[in-house]
Amino acid sequence: MLDLDVPKPGEVPPPKWAQPGVTDGADVLATLCEQHSQPFPCETFMVRTRRGGLHLYFTTPPDNRFGNTSGSSPRGLGWLIDTRSHGGYVVAPGSVVDLPDGTGRYEVAYDRPPAALPGWLATLLGPTGREPPRVACPRPPGTVGDLPSYADAALGGEVKRVLTSPDHGHNWALNKAAFNLGRRIAAGLLDRDLAERALQAAGEVAHTNETPARIAAVIRAGIDAGILKAAGAAA
Repeated sequence: MLDLDVPKPGEVPPPKWAQPGVTDGADVLATLCEQHSQPFPCETFMVRTRRGGLHLYFTTPPDNRFGNTSGSSPRGLGWLIDTRSHGGYVVAPGSVVDLPDGTGRYEVAYDRPPAALPGWLATLLGPTGREPPRVACPRPPGTVGDLPSYADAALGGEVKRVLTSPDHGHNWALNKAAFNLGRRIAAGLLDRDLAERALQAAGEVAHTNETPARIAAVIRAGIDAGILKAAGAAA
């Protein structure tokens, strides 16, 4: 999914994108299309976000694994363009989101099946290889019978904590979410790699002023603390 965002109040484009007519993520994508002599990829399932941006959905080959990027990440497409794929979380069409910067609905703007990801965009995003085998969450004796649903609900709740955190509380929310999931990882209720990837994606969406490396460091520290806390309680 391509997330074409609009700038926050007072946000200005970085020097690379300070060009006439470039005001948001859609303009950046249009510029990339022009640079690569390609049409704007609008013939796909499209959602208008609560702040006036766009989500463009695409299918990808089943044997390719794409990660998640932000506009400032090394493999990012450009200013105000995020991508979400393997391990990423996206607000579902029709959802109403209430955040400190406003409330709004994610409305379907173009209802048609998602198109295949254009090859030139696939090249820019650089797939990292084949999809690895999925690791199922274990089922320790004595836990709830519907463990996958329980683990998914716990993970979803902590991802929501990060996504809905206020601007001044992103790090606290990210650390708290990682700590809580670390305790579940220690109990064998959740796969650590899955938790880290989910929190990383949420952190990059919510915490746009922080580097992906710093977000990853906060997540690792929080999970480690949660695992240590659980180990101490069990001792």
